[in-house]
Amino acid sequence: MLRHFLTGGLIVFLLASCMSPRNQSGFITDLEGFSPVSDQYELPRPEIQLPNPAEATIIIFSHGTENSWKPEKCRTWYVRPPKIAMFLQGKPNTYVYFLCSDVTDTGHSDARYIFARSKEILQTVDQFLAIGVQPKNIFLMGQSAGGWSSLMAMQQVGEKFNAAIIFAPACCNKREAKEEKKRKYRKLNRPHQEREMLKAERIEALIFAYEDDEFNRPQDLTFLTEAYPTSVEMIGYHCGEGHFTYQKDCQFAANKARITEYISDRKQDFIAKQRSVSQP
Repeated sequence: MLRHFLTGGLIVFLLASCMSPRNQSGFITDLEGFSPVSDQYELPRPEIQLPNPAEATIIIFSHGTENSWKPEKCRTWYVRPPKIAMFLQGKPNTYVYFLCSDVTDTGHSDARYIFARSKEILQTVDQFLAIGVQPKNIFLMGQSAGGWSSLMAMQQVGEKFNAAIIFAPACCNKREAKEEKKRKYRKLNRPHQEREMLKAERIEALIFAYEDDEFNRPQDLTFLTEAYPTSVEMIGYHCGEGHFTYQKDCQFAANKARITEYISDRKQDFIAKQRSVSQP
C-alpha cells in the first residue's frame, strides 16, 4: 500500500512539474497594475502592462545559461536578478523585468544561440515601446550569456533603448576548456561574435568584469573598450567569487552608486543628443 502511495505521489509530482510554466518572465515584484509578474501566472504569458509607462524606467534583465541546449531553470539562484536589481526596483518609477529566455541552441553551441537571445531581448524592448515606455528610459541588464546577448543588441542602441549594464559577459565556453570540442567552439565562435558585435556604430555600456572569471577577465574584453573608448566603461576587480561575483559582490555599495549615477547620466545624455538632432 505504501509503495503504491509513493508511486502515485511521484506521478502526481511529475505531472505537476510538467504542467507548471517553464517561462518565468515578468516583473520581479508584484505591484498593482503590473503584468506579468514573474512566478505569478500560468502560460501563455500575459501581455506587458504597467501604469504610467511614459514615466517608467524599465530595466530588462537577461540571465546566463548553464547549458544552451536545454531550457534554463529560471528559479535557480545564479539565474535570478542580482541584489542590485532589487535596489534599483526601489527607485522612483523604476521597474525590473526578468526575461527568462525561451531560446535553446540548435546544436551549434552558441553559434546561433546568442543571436537568438539578442533577438528575443529586442522583441521584449519592442513590447515596452509599444505600450508607451520611452527609449531613453529602457536599459538592458545581463550576466554571462545574457550580458553578451545584450551587447549583441547594440545595433538598436539610441533608437529602441538607452544603454546596458553588464556583468561578466561571456559566450563560447571557458577560457581553459578541457574538452577539445569546447576549445574549438571558443576558438571559432567567439571571434565571429566579436566581429558581429563590433559592427554596431556605437556601444553604450557599463561593464563589470572579474579578474578571477573563468570565462572572461577584464583583459579578455578590451576589444570593447578599444573600439568604443568614449562609450564603454569597464570596471574590473576581484572578489574571489569568479563568474558569479554579481550575486556576491564585495563592492556592492560602490557599484550601487556607480550604476545609479550611470543611469542618471545616460538619461541626460540621451535627451541632449535628441535635442541636438532636432535643432536645425
